[in-house]
Amino acid sequence: MVVDTPELPPLLFNRNGKYTYVCSYENAWDPVRHMSVRVKGKTVTVGKIIGGNLTGTIEWTEDFLNQY
Repeated sequence: MVVDTPELPPLLFNRNGKYTYVCSYENAWDPVRHMSVRVKGKTVTVGKIIGGNLTGTIEWTEDFLNQY
């Protein structure tokens, strides 16, 4: 059986105390600052790393799994 790799949105890892969360985000160009910035309200937590380290097994949310 061959499984195609899904095309995922951009992801970032956000450490908050003893937990590390996986978030998707959206960028937009800011013409005033001449740089790409994250769009407010478009960052969504899609999972967390089990154990709280910066690497490890990711526990994905059901919504994210259903979408991808």
